[in-house]
Amino acid sequence: MPTLTPSMMKRTHSPLLLLACLLTAGFSTEVNSAGASSCACVVPTSNSFGVTYDNLRGTNYVFNSSHLIQDGFGLLTFPGDGPPTTRIGTYSRKNVESELAVVAAAGFNNVRVTPSFFGWVIDNAQFETNLRHFVGVCQNNRLTITWVLWTAIGNGPSWQTLDVADFLGNDPKVTTNDGLHAALMYATLQFQALHRLWAPAHRLGYATGYPAPGNKLLRNGGDPTRWTKGAMNQRVDRFIDVLLRILTSTAGRATLFQIDLGNELDTVGIPLANAIAFLSWNYRKIKLVLPNAKFSVGWAEVSITKYASYVAALEKAGIQLSRHSFHFFATHPDEYKKQIEPFVNWARSRKKPLALMVSEFYRVDTPEWHHLHDTFEFFSDREIPTIMWGFLSSNLFTDPKTRGPGKGIYVDGVVDATNVSGVQGFHKVLKFAPRSAVDLEAVLAYNNVGGRESWRVTKR
Repeated sequence: MPTLTPSMMKRTHSPLLLLACLLTAGFSTEVNSAGASSCACVVPTSNSFGVTYDNLRGTNYVFNSSHLIQDGFGLLTFPGDGPPTTRIGTYSRKNVESELAVVAAAGFNNVRVTPSFFGWVIDNAQFETNLRHFVGVCQNNRLTITWVLWTAIGNGPSWQTLDVADFLGNDPKVTTNDGLHAALMYATLQFQALHRLWAPAHRLGYATGYPAPGNKLLRNGGDPTRWTKGAMNQRVDRFIDVLLRILTSTAGRATLFQIDLGNELDTVGIPLANAIAFLSWNYRKIKLVLPNAKFSVGWAEVSITKYASYVAALEKAGIQLSRHSFHFFATHPDEYKKQIEPFVNWARSRKKPLALMVSEFYRVDTPEWHHLHDTFEFFSDREIPTIMWGFLSSNLFTDPKTRGPGKGIYVDGVVDATNVSGVQGFHKVLKFAPRSAVDLEAVLAYNNVGGRESWRVTKR
């Protein structure tokens, strides 16, 4: 079987050939760097690839499949992949290029990502260099980006209460932080001792995701200008400036689809007023530079009463979202009709109807496994744009035999890396195999790979 490029894959009509190519082919790209530019001026925000809410086909992506949404090591360089450094991480260019080529070949046109604030604190230069490389790979693969600025989700000992600000020091101008790097390495080892399936012992970079900027911090107040501990007020401001520099670069403008101001701030006990205050601060800062940008918030709640309170608070704060996003992971396929159908009807029947999208759904460790076609059909029939959760995983440590509902773990994908021998696949052009061939076919059909006129032609 010859190596298949993303463009060839889109011209291929045989579902069996598509599956075979994912089984056997390696993917790589040549990468343009994301050129630097100042973020002091107003810039246009329309992506170069014609991606709109009407044709959005998205998936969440964790950098180098580093295993967690907000991984402190995910954008720090793996040894041998850049200049020598003691602040080592898991970012491998070959791995990222392999992964994103497969994502594009499967017909996706958007990836939702969460750059690590704490990775940036550990090493400003490494973070920015690798993030620019990532944006360049997206541009080469015609992938747009949904940028998640902050997330309340993480893992590790006491992740709900620990404030990483305790380890930062009070000089915000320092561009590296060896103490934080060492603290996250220690936390990794502690987590690995408890969760061997997730993070085998002594494997760098796994299970180091801590909520950013910090859930304890947000519980105490949502105005970052008052966060003086660890000079967090200045750090979060500088971090957004760095992201804006990248977003206003040539590659950044070409790939920008949407900005998620925050992810699941409603799941960890942060008062709604504090969450809204923090979202508002980010919204107004970014609007000064990107006034026409699309905005959303990754909100997990689908209770109509609670969501209505959240929307009312947004409106009072003057935050105008392009789409109101929600997340949903079903424990049974019928739950979409039982729980999401009433939510959708409520949103559209309001005096001011809400334009919805879903930015996380489908996990292989739930009964959604093998039923992805039904989920796509549900959202398509209701014209709800989609960014699925788990398409691709290069976690090379989970047992390939633990597949299906109730097995595996939530970061496993429809498609997994095949080299699961226990040796990390850094610096390799990875190969991938379907964890669920049925769900992979649903993805290819929904994304119109192979020139299908309608994704429903392959309905079982």
